Amino acid sequence: MLAVLDVVEWQTILDFETGKETAEKSALAAMAQELLKRNRYPGDMHLESISWVTNVALDLYRSYSPQFMFLSFSKPFFSSVFEGADDVKWQVLLTLLFSRINHFIETTRMTPVVIGTGQMVPLKGYINLSTLDSLACGGGMIPRFAGLYKPSAGDLKLVRTHEHIETVKTKEEIIELFGNNEEFVRRLPDYVLAAREGYAFKTFGAIARPVHKIPARNMEVPVFTPLGEVNSITEIAPLVLKNLETQKVVLIVLEGIGQDDFLMPYAVCSNSLDWYDYAPGDGQYLTIGSGRHLASHSYFPGFKYYLDDSKEKKYPLSAYFNKYVPIMIGHSFKGKSAAVGSRSVLTHMASGADISVECFARGLYNYGTIAILKDQA
Repeated sequence: MLAVLDVVEWQTILDFETGKETAEKSALAAMAQELLKRNRYPGDMHLESISWVTNVALDLYRSYSPQFMFLSFSKPFFSSVFEGADDVKWQVLLTLLFSRINHFIETTRMTPVVIGTGQMVPLKGYINLSTLDSLACGGGMIPRFAGLYKPSAGDLKLVRTHEHIETVKTKEEIIELFGNNEEFVRRLPDYVLAAREGYAFKTFGAIARPVHKIPARNMEVPVFTPLGEVNSITEIAPLVLKNLETQKVVLIVLEGIGQDDFLMPYAVCSNSLDWYDYAPGDGQYLTIGSGRHLASHSYFPGFKYYLDDSKEKKYPLSAYFNKYVPIMIGHSFKGKSAAVGSRSVLTHMASGADISVECFARGLYNYGTIAILKDQA
């Protein structure tokens, strides 16, 4: 697999597995180079990032003619978390978002599956775990879950009686719920903590930026599609694959959009497994893209992400992932597929598309754009 990296001033082609520059060429890489030149990413916090997704997607649709497309929009999530947008700005964002989605659907006539990742709620406060005897690791951009490693008796007493901690689960309880996948189990903490709705953990690995809103406890999320009933986010991938036999389908993920803001007719589907609910991030994205719960493809929040971080790490362009899991819709579908997203890494990881175009941004810092290209048969 190849990656085309564009930082405006220059482009280069990289080996996707090693991240090193390569002289290898392909027709798809040449097409990606021209596509990236035409479509510069404005930045995660810019409203124009919404139109960037649909503009690139329409460009790809015309130039590559895919039967399956995957689109991700992260701007609503980032606005809610880091801007605390007022009602007027929020309504402008929603109007633009759904008008661009409808424009894409009307232009391509692809059959849509549109899913919101769930409602956002105001931050009520932080749960500071820095005073514990043990190591506490946060999970995700806004840690609603945390992992504890070798906690003392005092640590366990504190977290089990803390008024803002809803759940304390042992490693064994997590394995019982999610299964005994070797890679998944290897990264599990000894204990997992879940915060009550509205609260986030302050731990090692937690983001330092101030936040305004965080994901709610979204046991259900909204979904729109004319393809049929969806009872769980795990049913989306099989539904898409079944219908790709007879029609073109686009799967659209709207981060930070719940039932209150979903401007389409919708039904609700499960976004959970027992007590665990998915928040925007790798677990939710890859569960949507594969139809399998997170033990099959990603890591439970609160794992020691730094253990695999070395010069020899494979897939350095995929953040903390050290493997490429070929179980997404784009891997199973034998026809042409393409993905575009303003969520870096997760767009290519969750789609498995022939060509995935996404922002090359880390921590809201915009470094350019990147296209990940599957090997062509």
